[in-house]
Amino acid sequence: MTVWSQVPDMPVLLKLENATTGVNAERAATTTTTGAWETISFDFSEEGDLTFESVTVFMNFNVLGDTDQTYYWDNLVQGEPLDVTQNDLVDIAMYPNPATSVVTLEASQEIATIQIMNLLGQTVSIIEVNNTSSTVNVSQLRTGVYIANVLFSNGSVQTMKFIKE
Repeated sequence: MTVWSQVPDMPVLLKLENATTGVNAERAATTTTTGAWETISFDFSEEGDLTFESVTVFMNFNVLGDTDQTYYWDNLVQGEPLDVTQNDLVDIAMYPNPATSVVTLEASQEIATIQIMNLLGQTVSIIEVNNTSSTVNVSQLRTGVYIANVLFSNGSVQTMKFIKE
């Protein structure tokens, strides 16, 4: 799964639960970055054929401290994680993430348009670019997670997530 934390070395606990059988399994991992998305993994291979009814994620598990902290998680995948270095997608960067007023996109190929959508799948903005870079004003968006569908001039599409603070 991918996580974002504003504090370093944050412990994350992932718990799989089956209320019917009473079988539970949990694993912990620790983040290594601050203020950026990173992928962490939990190895449940020793559990055999584990079936579960619920998944619980504990962010900053068992740590006392400031209660006014923000954490995000996404892309919880069961199975072997995809190796992002093996894709044939366009080289593209989006920053800052999280953002308060603008998000900049820089790509190795020409960007035709950028479609910004909320997590309900509703389009909130479409920006015509026709360049390899663009600065998108996100100041009018509500705080939350958004999806940027980037359409390139060659017809390929790449989807990126960003957080509006």
